[in-house]
Amino acid sequence: MKKKTNKKSASQTKKTAAKPLRQVTEKPTESDLEAEIHRALLKAFPWIPATDLTHQTKFSFRMGRATISVDGEKSFRAEGRADIIVHAKSKPHAVLELKRGDKPITQDDADQGVSYARMLTPMPPLVIVTNGKDVRFLATHTGADWKPASVSEAEFAKLVEAASRAASVDIKQAVQVLLGTGNDIWVSAVRQATAMTLEELSGAWDDPLLPFVPDYLIPRKATQQVLALLYRPARAVIVEGAPLSGKSNVLREVALRTVDSKDFAVLFIEADGYGPGCIQRLANMLSPTLAWSVSADEVRAWLRQLSIGDGPALVLAIDGVGPNNEEVRKDIEELCSTAYGKNLRMVIAMDDTVVPTFTLNSTQRKYTPLGRAAKEAAVEVMPLDDHEFGGAMQALWDHRIGFVHGVQAAAEMRSPWVLRTSAADVAEDLKHKNETLTAMLPPMLGLHLIACARHRFKDPDLRRKLREVAKAVLEESGDLARPMDLILESVGVFIVRNKTLKDVLEHSEIKSLVEDGVLKRGTHASGEAVLFVRLPELLASELSLLLAEELVNRLSGGAEGAAEWLTDISKNIPLGDIVAAQAIFDAAGMAFMPLNLINALVAVPPREEDIRAGTKFALHFPGFGVAHLEFQEDGSLIWTAKGQREVIQPEGDEGFGSIIADHSSWLILSHLAMRPFMMESPDGKKTRLDPLLLLEIGTCPYILRGPQNDPKKNAVLMHDVRGHGSIVCHRSGIVEPITMAIYVFLGENGPNATGWIEQAIGGNSFPLLARIDIALQQFVDSSDREKAAWAKRMADEHIKPAMGAFPALH
Repeated sequence: MKKKTNKKSASQTKKTAAKPLRQVTEKPTESDLEAEIHRALLKAFPWIPATDLTHQTKFSFRMGRATISVDGEKSFRAEGRADIIVHAKSKPHAVLELKRGDKPITQDDADQGVSYARMLTPMPPLVIVTNGKDVRFLATHTGADWKPASVSEAEFAKLVEAASRAASVDIKQAVQVLLGTGNDIWVSAVRQATAMTLEELSGAWDDPLLPFVPDYLIPRKATQQVLALLYRPARAVIVEGAPLSGKSNVLREVALRTVDSKDFAVLFIEADGYGPGCIQRLANMLSPTLAWSVSADEVRAWLRQLSIGDGPALVLAIDGVGPNNEEVRKDIEELCSTAYGKNLRMVIAMDDTVVPTFTLNSTQRKYTPLGRAAKEAAVEVMPLDDHEFGGAMQALWDHRIGFVHGVQAAAEMRSPWVLRTSAADVAEDLKHKNETLTAMLPPMLGLHLIACARHRFKDPDLRRKLREVAKAVLEESGDLARPMDLILESVGVFIVRNKTLKDVLEHSEIKSLVEDGVLKRGTHASGEAVLFVRLPELLASELSLLLAEELVNRLSGGAEGAAEWLTDISKNIPLGDIVAAQAIFDAAGMAFMPLNLINALVAVPPREEDIRAGTKFALHFPGFGVAHLEFQEDGSLIWTAKGQREVIQPEGDEGFGSIIADHSSWLILSHLAMRPFMMESPDGKKTRLDPLLLLEIGTCPYILRGPQNDPKKNAVLMHDVRGHGSIVCHRSGIVEPITMAIYVFLGENGPNATGWIEQAIGGNSFPLLARIDIALQQFVDSSDREKAAWAKRMADEHIKPAMGAFPALH
């Protein structure tokens, strides 16, 4: 029998042997790194047993106040080079700069290795740079090549001795090298410098001169827009908006959102007030923060180096740019020039009135370098929209702070500074440290704003200066010769012209207020040099004291004239109804307050007034400007804004409608009624007036609110009931100061207010009953179960049956 052979099998074996093997791992692995380290150490320290040598591929060192972390494994995988600390019996012997075999050794490698070694404590005496084939030894203390007669223990001992005798090493040069090389180092350093600056600018809730509160940040849409523009990429982005609109917090959010970004590293720079330019400020900041004592020119060189490099872009977040710092202006224009590459970007925050002075030249007919760089890259910070307001409510709720239902409709609560001010006293109260407690705050501003300001600001010199600012504001409030847009804006924002303020304060005093952040310089759209007040609550307090003094004097001439004067003032200043109400209380503390002043205010209730042909209105919209509205004989309206004129034709025969006039007196009384007070007659009889005011003002047949900036945000649901007026729908919550006053009264008195409710029912006023019902509804879910049960019983068994006598609402 013949033996069979398998020819096919032999053929297959041949083909299999010819098939090449495929390398699965392309980048160097951890085992590759360890093998390279082992070979390098054998060359460097042949006299030391391998068991005595250890190494760190991850380490950290201090750079000024910053801590820089180095991950050798990560950089070896990504870049093919690693920095490693070598120890022998726990003593640092060397910094090993290990490169992949296909990468040549350069002088930059040597400089980086020496710089790492010099930053370490204790300092390793030797630096080894190798790619596995070539090797270079350097003495740490000199930075020069170490060329011993032989690589031996004796020669190494000489090196250690020489290093110990060296007076010092050039730390500045070491920092400069590290900040100018590998991305990980300068990015980490920049982010830590920003974190330190933000920490210095952060303080307690009740310290408004520090713009940030730790762990409290309202997410803004403007931040998303800024990041989108940086990705575009825009060389410069301008963040503009009204004073206190939250621009600084947008820059802060940009920095915080990019802490782990591979694309951006944000360096936050303060640029407000007087002082040097941005580059010198940056030098001043880097010196203590990173122990890098540099000149402005050295900072320029560093910025140029980074601007043309690869990797993340350096973003300078420049905050608080004002109109009068020429050094800041020059630096911004320089940084926009072609001397710097595309990897240097800027995000610059400034008031909207300042923007044209930075983006247009003196003739207003040509872009400046910043204007060209930021063309179509401006982001406007507006009052909080509904989505942002929801984020603000969540941010406050994270601190166990909420608001009574209705806050969403209050125009003033859409300002970030108002939310922080409202929450300040509660957040800093020791009782609030009890994490089982939740605070519910009023849904609108009131007298508590001024009470908090007086409790918080005790510095007599600051209050004296603010008193003088208040005098200037008061003087300007009656100056109808001012530009119309300035008049209208000053109704909503505390703003004063520089020329008026100079009449009451010395230049040095104004300068100190600007430097302390109390005032901020600006140029109004009208061209006037102005100053914005950044402590509006304290200015409101000082204004009320000034009004109180004048009120006492005017009362001697008659209560009606004094009441008319007070209401006129309240219409022309920010927070006017609150300031006027506080002025009445302050006046009562200075002298006897006659009941006839209250009666004089009560005697001027709101009234409905038809709009007639020929009537003209001027309206100011934050972020937009002034618009003019004129009612024509043919029923049309002429709308004029930003140089554009539009004729609006009427729809049908609906007429022009009506407005609510003379509401100021009752608005003042609404705030007055939020606080218990009584009057004493000449015969010594004392009468508590706030419950009586509630019964009177609560009958107002119109919605009793102050001016609202944006009807889309601040509009409320309401019901028009024929023969009984307009009332707020209960779904809107508490949106009127008078309803808030009723809520406060019921909350303080609980079941003891039952008699007052019965008296209100007896008055047969539908608006009053509706307001009481809204106030009671807020207590139904109260944690005070007894009060909640009482409120539900009063609403279900008394108020709702009484309202049943009137037309149904739903």
